[in-house]
Amino acid sequence: MAATTRKWLRGDPDRPFPTDLDKLNELKKRYVGPTHEPLWFYRNRGSASPAEEARTRDYPSVENIEVMAQMGLHRPARAHFFKAFGLDRERPYIDKTVAYARELHKRGILVSVYVGGTIFTDYFFKEVPEAVHWMRRDQYGQPVTYGGFQLQRWFPCLNHPDYRAYLHRVLDIAVREIEADEIFFDNQILRYEPRSCRCDHCVEHFRQLIRKTYTPAECEQRYGVAEYPDSIPPVFSQANPPWRLDGIRTPEIQDWIDHRVQSVIEFYRDMADHVKNQKPDTTVGMNIKGVHGHNRAFDHGICHGGFADILDFSCIDGYGPGYRNGAIVSEVRFWKSAHSTHIAVVDSQATELACAEDQVFGYRKHIDGHGWLGDIGACTIYTPMTQFLRGHQRLFHERQHMHDIAVLRSEPSTNYNCAKVHEQLMAFEQTLAIEKLPWGIIFDKQIDQIDRFRIVALPEIQALSDAWLDRLDVFLRAGGGVIASGQAASFNDWYRSRDPDHALTRWLGHPPRDHYEVAAVGAGRFVYVPTWDVATKWDFRDWFGVWGENVLPVKNRGEFLQAVHDATVGRPLTHRVTGNDCVFVEAIAAAEGPQAGVDLHFINYDPQELDATLNVRVALPKGKSKARVVLTDPHHLDHRSWEVAAEVDGDVVRFAMFTPRVYGLAQVMFA
Repeated sequence: MAATTRKWLRGDPDRPFPTDLDKLNELKKRYVGPTHEPLWFYRNRGSASPAEEARTRDYPSVENIEVMAQMGLHRPARAHFFKAFGLDRERPYIDKTVAYARELHKRGILVSVYVGGTIFTDYFFKEVPEAVHWMRRDQYGQPVTYGGFQLQRWFPCLNHPDYRAYLHRVLDIAVREIEADEIFFDNQILRYEPRSCRCDHCVEHFRQLIRKTYTPAECEQRYGVAEYPDSIPPVFSQANPPWRLDGIRTPEIQDWIDHRVQSVIEFYRDMADHVKNQKPDTTVGMNIKGVHGHNRAFDHGICHGGFADILDFSCIDGYGPGYRNGAIVSEVRFWKSAHSTHIAVVDSQATELACAEDQVFGYRKHIDGHGWLGDIGACTIYTPMTQFLRGHQRLFHERQHMHDIAVLRSEPSTNYNCAKVHEQLMAFEQTLAIEKLPWGIIFDKQIDQIDRFRIVALPEIQALSDAWLDRLDVFLRAGGGVIASGQAASFNDWYRSRDPDHALTRWLGHPPRDHYEVAAVGAGRFVYVPTWDVATKWDFRDWFGVWGENVLPVKNRGEFLQAVHDATVGRPLTHRVTGNDCVFVEAIAAAEGPQAGVDLHFINYDPQELDATLNVRVALPKGKSKARVVLTDPHHLDHRSWEVAAEVDGDVVRFAMFTPRVYGLAQVMFA
């Protein structure tokens, strides 16, 4: 194939793509997918199967790169670059990646490379002996090792200046020699207690964070004395095991959590700045993983809200969405949160279902000179459905996702609570998805943006600042709705009780009681629910999380729907869809002009359930009295579309939608 002279920006909806499915699937049989694992790693790990050896040998070949070009790939899966064997020993493998990148760039294909987060002690220490002092040291002074009994892999301390300086040298090679378009950091998240690093650099970072965060007067209120403490990292024990925590009230542990979160954020910012100061159009991402049913800040030093507008992208690794044992398994929360954090989610395109989720729910982050992250340029699934997505990128390109209901994941609640908050949050959000309501996730940084929503939900959001209470008061009085449950707002943002004056008294007129209540607040409504009856109760016996098949909707779904109804003031929500619990819906604003309207994207998680009809109700915008509805089933070669009857009923339009095999589209155009 001749070298290309045009550089297409990533995610450009006008970028051409091959359309012959038979030819594409024949090419795929010859295609060798890139791997971020070098051959030496497979051998060092003890696997090195013939298939692994062949893959590392064959994927960088010119023949395979030509296949990639003919398949229309724009940003193939990331290639191996640095796994921390040592720059000298890895140099032959790096040189292969340099040559590989050169061939990709000749064909207008973008290059993504991998930077590992562990040190291979058996060889790295021979090359850099002083690196033994860069390693994380746990509560017992022992090195923090990788899992799966790969005990030769140790984690370096993210706060150690010499480790960061070494990685700067690594990144210089990625930027100057490989000219990488994307750099991905893996395994930089922290480990469960008591495996937090407690080296001198981390203790100093911990103490400095307290000094930066509080005044001496605040220290008196927080710690008891108007001076800065020389805090010592918490010491967990059999008597005080970390997995027994629910609400975290001790200031020292709270600040230790904040130190862990800031350590990861500052590490990433340092690495990203080093790259972008040299090559601004290179995207830099980190594997922080999704919004899960446990305290990610306490467990891993990860706070999605804290990374908002800082991190370019993250990934979903080892992911398999679907319907299993009566539960919908989905990372939908990660994509929903991305619209608030502006962190693109990539790499979930291994199946038709995963590809549909990625495109429908995803946030398209724009990077000057690079393009729009969240694209379909790495997908190697070639079916009528994926071809429809490739050819209709404008359905998702720079369009507003319509999230009427915002779930507030306030950091003091999620970061200082390890059990009850997450138990309730996960079930509440799963119910929103299964009930097919227009919802999203927000964090503390979005406090000044809540007027773009109709309802703010506080499911067991126990620790809430006075600033949030005041902001929600303004929101309510202007006509918004708030749904609170359980111990919502029982504590301030230091997790201190507000007794005897409960924060919700300002809206209910009294402290919350053990029954359902609705109160008018100005032009808005406040709804209180005593509890959400969840299927998965928290288990304190050992490390626990609300995972995969344990993520189920609340049992009191009637009360849930009543709460949403009572909190909705004025016009109806963007949409309401009933039927088939295995289908999720995402509403995205359509283009302006004659086709102005809303596109409803339907994703079915259970291919065995195709008979159910979905009953759809879409709100008519002000000044509109008619609607035209066109349905599309992209699983047919001709991407079959047809118009259906739509009934206008007051301020809504009603119609019936089919259950798609995986993905279906309903376009509602107003007049």
